Amino acid sequence: MKLMNILFYGFRHGHIHALYKKVAASDACRIVACLEPNEAAARAAEEALGLTVSDIPLDTWLASEEVDTVAVGCAYGERGDIVLRALRAGKHVLADKPICTSREQLDAIEAAAHEGGLTVGCMLDLRYLPQTRRAAEVLASGRLGKVQSVLFNGQHCIDYAHRPSWYFEEGMHGGTINDLSIHGVDLVRMLTGKEFSAVDAARTWNAFANKHLHFKDCAMFMARLEGGVGVLADVSYSAPSQV
Repeated sequence: MKLMNILFYGFRHGHIHALYKKVAASDACRIVACLEPNEAAARAAEEALGLTVSDIPLDTWLASEEVDTVAVGCAYGERGDIVLRALRAGKHVLADKPICTSREQLDAIEAAAHEGGLTVGCMLDLRYLPQTRRAAEVLASGRLGKVQSVLFNGQHCIDYAHRPSWYFEEGMHGGTINDLSIHGVDLVRMLTGKEFSAVDAARTWNAFANKHLHFKDCAMFMARLEGGVGVLADVSYSAPSQV
């Protein structure tokens, strides 16, 4: 069996720490190197995961035949550029969500992947939970009838005490819907077997991020799936604080 040789770039979120642990424990993968240009994040990752951050530049690794996949976990606003650089170097990508913060980046990523015959994966791990698989089986059985409407919530807390400061920097977050709705959208598609066909309304506003009034922490949207199935979602940073 051919090993997947993975270069990790960025350790700015706990999700990528979880991926690193899974990859390190897998017999099907080999971690080639780890990069993190932010010194504080690099030291934190080394301490938490027992890894060593390489000082060899990213472009050197991207030119190496030793790397076939790049795992991306830098700050949200930086991800699109790194994903594109990896794809244009002929590497597959596995990224934490969200993989980018603009439609323009998303279109460029799609084009680069198709042009290079490459795969772009996202850390949508909730679909692999046993309860999710069971729910899919129940819906597919038809026991509950035809799906006509869907409601999902994805509230998080602002969590100023633990959340990285870059979240609240202009241009780094990419929007609350882009951040918090991804797992819900993925599960709706998986569980119903239907694609989204339209967005009817969406609203974002600031309510809880009182230290950063530009940060629109509340988000709701109304959408439709194929066949006219209605979707309502609340994906706000409105959950009670952890401290």
